[in-house]
Amino acid sequence: MSYEINISRFLGKKTLIIGEVGSGKTRLLISILRNFISEGLSSKITVIDMAPPRMLDIGGRIIDHDSQLCSMIRYLYSDEIRPARLLGKSAEEVMKIATNNAKIIDKLIEEYLSNSTEILMINDLTIFIHAGDGEKLSRAIKAATTFVGTAYEGIRLSEDKGTGITMREKQYVSELLNTVDNIIKLDLTR
Repeated sequence: MSYEINISRFLGKKTLIIGEVGSGKTRLLISILRNFISEGLSSKITVIDMAPPRMLDIGGRIIDHDSQLCSMIRYLYSDEIRPARLLGKSAEEVMKIATNNAKIIDKLIEEYLSNSTEILMINDLTIFIHAGDGEKLSRAIKAATTFVGTAYEGIRLSEDKGTGITMREKQYVSELLNTVDNIIKLDLTR
């Protein structure tokens, strides 16, 4: 991926990176994070990584790509987050996984809100939206002067066993797109 990263495009602004599975959202977020760190901003950064570990060539956390990078910032994540639509065999299982993810991530958001930093980066915020409180997530985003986040927008993961989490995800992302300063839409072309 060749994407020019000028941190002045991001500082003091809210940015959302959207795209299909495998489009490079997390890789771009890592590149932006590296640039922020190289500018001496480490102490002002919190990353909330809502992504599950990589599975079936889908997803992936920042720590799975670069654990050293995560040691340089405040990095909030959990090994317990799971991909609900991939693992759930029924509507009940999908919702059980999504609800558990929301409980786990809610604690990470609370931790950030209790001690917010100027810069907030969120990897895969749509995982929380499946069953979590969108207002709380919006409060966290607003608490930061600079926000850069990734969100799933596509069709590859649309099957949700009739739970409605895909529609909930689409609605939240659509609303969030109306509030951010920058939108970066990634395509699958690599």
